[in-house]
Amino acid sequence: MQLNKVILRRIEEDVRSSILSEKRIGVHDGLSGIGLFYTYLLKVFPEKEFEVNLQTVVGNLNDLISENEYNFSLSTGLAGYAYLLSFCSREKIFEIGNQYINSLDEILIDGLTNHANQDDYDFMHGATGILLYLLKRLPQTGNPLIEKTLITVNNELIAKLIQNPKAVCYTFTGEGKKSLYFGLAHGISGLINYLIYAKNRLNHAIEDIAPAIGNIFEILEDNSLVRLGIKSSFTYPSSISEDRDITDARLGWCQGDLSIANSLYNSGTFLNNENMIVASKNLIANSLELTFKDTKVCDFALCHGTTGLLLQYNLLSRKMSYNHTLDFKINWEDILEKQTENYTQFKYYYDERYIPETNLLNGSAGLGLTLLSIHNDIDFGWAECLNLY
Repeated sequence: MQLNKVILRRIEEDVRSSILSEKRIGVHDGLSGIGLFYTYLLKVFPEKEFEVNLQTVVGNLNDLISENEYNFSLSTGLAGYAYLLSFCSREKIFEIGNQYINSLDEILIDGLTNHANQDDYDFMHGATGILLYLLKRLPQTGNPLIEKTLITVNNELIAKLIQNPKAVCYTFTGEGKKSLYFGLAHGISGLINYLIYAKNRLNHAIEDIAPAIGNIFEILEDNSLVRLGIKSSFTYPSSISEDRDITDARLGWCQGDLSIANSLYNSGTFLNNENMIVASKNLIANSLELTFKDTKVCDFALCHGTTGLLLQYNLLSRKMSYNHTLDFKINWEDILEKQTENYTQFKYYYDERYIPETNLLNGSAGLGLTLLSIHNDIDFGWAECLNLY
């Protein structure tokens, strides 16, 4: 059933309101994600005003890139910008000079190498987000440098996960300390999803990923809250520090049992491993039994709010061949309507206050893309930028 055009118009108007003032560039947190929203909106409604808005987004991005320095990441930096430009070029939305994107590729390869040498494989801010962009870019350009880099860096990652997985899975969080994260955004379930994505695209060019995923799965099992003797409505925490300090999880995209279930189902089907599939289904079933209070959801956002849950539940129900959406005990669409005051206010919760936001990860652009997908107006391909498949 197509998304109600009145709702879509309210969302689009909110997204549009920030185009001229937005100074962030990433695909998750800035103009590149807003541009991605408009590229998909044009697939459904090829209206001139949406095309003009997209051109304005890209123009503003070009100006910002020429005037400022940014990091390399997919979430907040140059990989997010390149991701949008490459998508627009690939989909023939408008012409972008290939030489310009090639120059970005070379910059990002240098950034990727720096992150990988530091064992920084964080999806949002580190190596795997940049790798995702280059994997999508490779068929478009055929650049042998990109191919060589992808093979080298992926094989190095696989070897590290086989030889000393904790060196990769424990990441720095500040003050010189490391923590083990579990979710898709920064953690080990994100590594699982990325490895499967890379293997599907590079095939025999990279090593077997089964031993690496097996080691990650062992780390997951060893650090479940039950195994650690901690009573909780969740199976896994958000993170565990080297000092064994545990951070509680919430149900969301960035963290929590549902995002881990996604990666375990993917790995179970890819490796034909029934234990992983069963573990995934148990996590999904448990998440559906949570009370609203237990989920700790307090906003509409995709990152750790209602939008992210709707996206994941709908994606999982399709992958698992359900004839209907998973049987919610909580009516998340009703909650979403209340959180956004009937799709008129788009605020996410941060630092004990509610903040208006239009970006993909925490704002109205992510909501618009999610609703277009679950109402079957567009496919779920855009969710690749969230490490969701």
